Amino acid sequence: MSVNGLELFLLGRKLAKMGIETIPSSALNEFPPSAQAVLIDVLEYPNSSIGEIAKRTELPQSQVSAAATMLEERCLLETVSDPNDGRRTLVRGAPGVGRKIRKKVDVSINQTVADALASTDAEDLARALEALEFLSLQLSPRTLKWNDDSAN
Repeated sequence: MSVNGLELFLLGRKLAKMGIETIPSSALNEFPPSAQAVLIDVLEYPNSSIGEIAKRTELPQSQVSAAATMLEERCLLETVSDPNDGRRTLVRGAPGVGRKIRKKVDVSINQTVADALASTDAEDLARALEALEFLSLQLSPRTLKWNDDSAN
């Protein structure tokens, strides 16, 4: 069996919804969606300029700047001048941000995945969890390092 583009898209949406369902509602909801998008983008792409973040998140630069400032005030991000171009500001996770976020979102996905599966077989659940771990390691390896703050 092969997965086509539409099926991959629909699977991605389903997985995103499952992730949101699993994460405690208070973990990131204290921030507006724009700040959440900036925080997640910066953790995935550290040392990015405001313009680069704006392009990836599709938010106006002014909104990215405001979100970065708010997150910096909360000690989650830090900004530095680009050593190659002093006119640009680079944004990265603040020291310890990985541990702070990991504490809030480090919850088991087992029950969420079990509830979503068409099968109730324990072996199917184990295979699904193993497949998700494999995909996570292959497709987003940096996010797994947030705990040791090597995302900076």
